[in-house]
Amino acid sequence: MADYTFGVRLTADGRGLYGELRTASGEVRRFGTDGAQAASTVTRGFDSTRSSVAGLGDQVRRARGELIAFFTVRGAVELARGVAGIADSYANIQGKLRTVTQDTTQLGAVSGRVFEIAQRTGVALDATATLAVKNTRVLQSMGLSSELAQQRGLVLTETIQKALAVSGATATESTSLVQQLGQALQAGVLNGDEFRSVMENGGRVVQALAEHTGKSVGELRKLSEQGKLTAQTVLAALTASADKIEAEFARNVPLTIGRAWQQIQNAVTRYIGEADQASGTTRAIAQTMVVLGQSLDTVATGLG
Repeated sequence: MADYTFGVRLTADGRGLYGELRTASGEVRRFGTDGAQAASTVTRGFDSTRSSVAGLGDQVRRARGELIAFFTVRGAVELARGVAGIADSYANIQGKLRTVTQDTTQLGAVSGRVFEIAQRTGVALDATATLAVKNTRVLQSMGLSSELAQQRGLVLTETIQKALAVSGATATESTSLVQQLGQALQAGVLNGDEFRSVMENGGRVVQALAEHTGKSVGELRKLSEQGKLTAQTVLAALTASADKIEAEFARNVPLTIGRAWQQIQNAVTRYIGEADQASGTTRAIAQTMVVLGQSLDTVATGLG
């Protein structure tokens, strides 16, 4: 906008004074006209801005509705997938245990024992069940009856998992080691990567083997390389040390956050798995997922 300066020069000549006043009056009128034009321009700018903002607001509200609908459905689908995955995991656990049980009554009893062991030791339910099954099969191969093999297999499972905890293994490490020991027992010999993992994180298991065989750690390593640390030797060593390991676990192993969290996960797995088996929860969830997917547009419109 232009700058204006107003001045009136007074002289004794009346005609000069009159001319100066006319000039000043013209400048004032010109200033007023320019100012009105500027104000009109600004007003039109504000009106345009308000219209643009209003239009943007409508777009934001529509996008908000669509986003809320999208994330609502997505969240429900992810939750459903999680629940279905847990139910499937529990069904797989039951399938494993069914291979070493005779009927549903025995399956229920063994399943309950496996859950209790997993909770006491803070190891994943699936890993605990897998180890229990493999221990049972090894004992059956040694000539024990199915029922006796089950009982001793469960006891050995708890001893192994407590030995790993006494060794200082975390909940995650214990779960991994339990899986590796299970593989070794199934193969019939503790060697290779499984033996190295036990040496690194399962010192109490190695100690039990040394005490039982009368060998040093170096000699145990050689036996492992020669394939002479059999599953029978491992289970016999842990059976002989079971009472000591139990006492050490009770005295030296605190309930850590990792083990407490694993206990929660185990409890959720069992709860969802049993609920699904009783009422077909995952089938209902699958149907709900289909309905949610089909109704996405309707939800978005309603929230917009």
